[in-house]
This record gives sequence, C-alpha cells and structure tokens, in this order.
Amino acid sequence: MSTIETIRFKLRPGVSESAFRALNHEVETRYMAQRPGFRARETALSDDGEWFVSVHWATAEDAKRTVDAFFTAPETQKFLAAVDVSTVASGSYQLLPGENRGRQLHIVNKSDLPTVRLGGEIMARIFDGSAHGDDINVSAFIVDLPPGAGPKRHTHPYEEVFITLDGKVELEAGGRVRTTGPDEICVVPADVPHTFTNVGTERAVMVNIHASRSVDTAFVEGGPERAGYEFNHAEGSSAV
Repeated sequence: MSTIETIRFKLRPGVSESAFRALNHEVETRYMAQRPGFRARETALSDDGEWFVSVHWATAEDAKRTVDAFFTAPETQKFLAAVDVSTVASGSYQLLPGENRGRQLHIVNKSDLPTVRLGGEIMARIFDGSAHGDDINVSAFIVDLPPGAGPKRHTHPYEEVFITLDGKVELEAGGRVRTTGPDEICVVPADVPHTFTNVGTERAVMVNIHASRSVDTAFVEGGPERAGYEFNHAEGSSAV
C-alpha cells in the first residue's frame, strides 16, 4: 500500500532559511529521489519557523528502508546537521483506496517562473516540477535566445531532451557538436557536460525537457564564458 512519511522540525540556531532550502533541495534530488519506491516529496514552512516534509512511497517497505538508512547516509549529513533534533516529530500514513480524488490539471503562469539571464535579459524560464505539485515528475526550461547567447557548460544527473521550435542552435555534448533546428530532437544522456548557442541571425526558441521532478544543474569547466550569466533557480537568485 502507498505510504506517506512525514517529519516536522525546526532548524538549529544560526541556520538561515535560504541555506537550508539549498540543503533540502540537494537531499531531495541526490538522495531521496534516487531511492527505490520514491514517488514525490513536499516541503512546507510555517509562520513560526517549523518545517514540514512529506514523502510519498510506493510501499511501506520502500519507506522503511529509506528511513532506516537516512541517518547514516553520506548524502544526508549536512541536512541533518542543520536540524534541531529536539524538535523532530515524525509520522507514517497509508493512503486509503478510493479516498483520493485523482490527479488534477495544473496551470502555471510562465511569468512567475524563475529565470536564466544573460546581461540582464531573460533567455529562459525554469519550470521545476517539484515546486508545483507532488504528482509532477518532469521539469523543463522554456528558452528564448538572442543570437550568440546560450548557457554555461553544465551537467544534469538525468537525461535532457532538446526540442528547438524556431531558429538554429549549435548543441555541444561530451565533445560532439551538432547544429540543429526544428526538424530534430536531441537527447543528452545523464552526467554528460553540454552547452548550446544560438548560431542563427534570429531568436531561437526551445523547450528543453528534464527527466526529473526537480532541476539539478552542476556547472563545469569549458565552453563559452558567458559574461553576465545568471542562473536564478527556485532556491534563490545566484549569479554563476
């Protein structure tokens, strides 16, 4: 039977909300989402500083195996060090058959999404599925590039699908270069360094699909410098 594990807690003195949000995102994408049976995870924060996390699992056994391993896993130690253990309260619940209304249509205003900017100009919007519902298991970048623009070279721990709707884009992935356009769909495997550039004379429009409910990006050496590049993810605005 599907299981929901919950935990409530407060942070240790001196740990800021923004710092913990980054740790929480890392635990979700690099640990929880990789565990067998993981379905979804939600995080909430009360006015008095209490955090609430719920995790959906396929079975009670999946939940128990992860809970048993959580406190000793290397990936969770920074997260745990930020939590005031004296405030922790946990629970475990089984979903009741026939009591849930089913999945609903989600509507998101594109202008509300975090941005990627170059020289102050928006060149992409970031749709991070985990920020918009516990049953959304995909993310995407909606890209609108001026000529010569593109991101810094980076990787993701999952596949990315590149769909060019308009324009001409040069995609470099793992040393292979491909000039692509609306007639092709390109797929970059997980953990392969890549970047892309609008090599046309008009704006290039793309939808880049991330095979993950959470966007996870690591920037790497190589590729264009992209002076003034800002990657403003849902965890906060940070220039890289």
